[in-house]
Amino acid sequence: AAGVLFVGCAATMHLETVGKQGVWRPLSHEESNGIWRQKYPDRGLKIMGDFDGDGIKDEAYLRVGGVDASLGLFVSLSSAVPDRRLLLVERFPGAKVSESGINVVPPGTHQTACAKGRENCGSGESHSVTFSNPGIELFEFESSHLVYYWDKDGHIFKKEWLSD
Repeated sequence: AAGVLFVGCAATMHLETVGKQGVWRPLSHEESNGIWRQKYPDRGLKIMGDFDGDGIKDEAYLRVGGVDASLGLFVSLSSAVPDRRLLLVERFPGAKVSESGINVVPPGTHQTACAKGRENCGSGESHSVTFSNPGIELFEFESSHLVYYWDKDGHIFKKEWLSD
C-alpha cells in the first residue's frame, strides 16, 4: 500500500544547500518514538556510510522543517566543496514523519519496484539498479521504499523505487 510520503518515479535529485531552506529540526520524541524504530540503529533517523565513494564516511539524517514543515533527507558529505557539504537531497511535504526512516543499502544490484510487479511502470523504468557505494534507503514503515545513490559522474544523488 503506497503512502503519502513518496511521489514520482526514478529521477535525478539536484542538490540544494541548506541555507535557503528555512529552519530544520530533529524529529521530536513523539515523532521518533515508534516501537518499530527499535530495530534500527539511531531509530532510523541517522546513518553513516561512504555515500559518495571518496573513502571517507558521510552522514545522512532526517529533519522536519523548512517553510512548509516538510520531512527532509539531508546528507553531510565529509569532503565536498565547503559550501555544498550539507545537502538537502529531497523534501517531502505532507510526509508521515512518525512513520519515516532511513537505512543503509549495501552496494550492488537491487531489484526495483517495477521488477517486483509494481503497476504503472513506464517503458523507460528500470527493473534493477546498481551502485558501487552504499545507498540511502528512505522508507515509510510497512509501505514505500526508495533508494538514493551517488552518481559519481554527475556528482548528484539519483533515486529509484525499491517498493510501493
